[in-house]
Amino acid sequence: MTTDAALAPLDRYKQLLDAHLTKLVDGRHLPAVHDAPPARVAVDRGAAWAWLVVDPAATAPLDLLAPLLVGDFDPHDAEVVDRAGHARPALLGLLCYAALQAVAASDRMLVGEQAESAACSVDALAASADRSAAALPDAVPAADGAKLAAIAWAALAAHRGGELLHDDRTVAAAGRAFRAIIARQAPAGPYLVATARDNPETLWFHELQVAHAVASYALQSGEAGALASGRRAAAWHLNETQPDHATNQPWGLTAFLAEPDARVMADGLLHAAAVQQAAGDAPAEPDAVTLILLADALYSLRRYRG
Repeated sequence: MTTDAALAPLDRYKQLLDAHLTKLVDGRHLPAVHDAPPARVAVDRGAAWAWLVVDPAATAPLDLLAPLLVGDFDPHDAEVVDRAGHARPALLGLLCYAALQAVAASDRMLVGEQAESAACSVDALAASADRSAAALPDAVPAADGAKLAAIAWAALAAHRGGELLHDDRTVAAAGRAFRAIIARQAPAGPYLVATARDNPETLWFHELQVAHAVASYALQSGEAGALASGRRAAAWHLNETQPDHATNQPWGLTAFLAEPDARVMADGLLHAAAVQQAAGDAPAEPDAVTLILLADALYSLRRYRG
């Protein structure tokens, strides 16, 4: 099966993702945010992107991003936390990426200093990801999984930021970071080397985070090596792991969508996201990480040109 033929059925997933996002945000309030800038910043602010995907003319989502759109905000000095208060290393890149995409999706495109701030200093993100990826050992131990995930998501944010700011050097640095990550991937698909002493659920969680970033980069950039890497990772998860034991968020979704044999895993992630939000007597407040990952999957599929 050729790559083009394998990815042709993705039009159905674009429709599904669009419907999921619309159902999750239409008519709902933006997430309640509990942070104390500049020390703590909630990744929930990145959920603004999902609202702007559904309604680019909306005004409230940019208010949610307001702390990220001021000149004195430095995300690298902040602790990015999820709703449970966990400061996972990948959340910085995820938030910066979502903020960039939200600004790009808005009908009121921001310019100048605001755009650069929204980009979370993409040149610094790119330089850090490039430098950190180049320094990785040939085989990355599972104990460094959070670090690898942080590099991958910083690189994805830098790649998108470089595109938006027309900065070829930043785009190139992000690409080098991804190629360095892919060079460490085992032939069977995992990016990390685990031992019997490593917790499998933690290993799987970090593998899913990395695979998602690699596959999103592949679909957006059209880089064949990255697409092959994401598909290998998806096949490995299909055969060797249980993602639902590691997370209830759709990490890895773009990788599963890129690999035809693993789309059953994508179906499971989308079903879990829908069920989670519908549970209880009243619809739950949408989880920001879930919304960002769904928006990213839709955006990445729309960008892919084969």
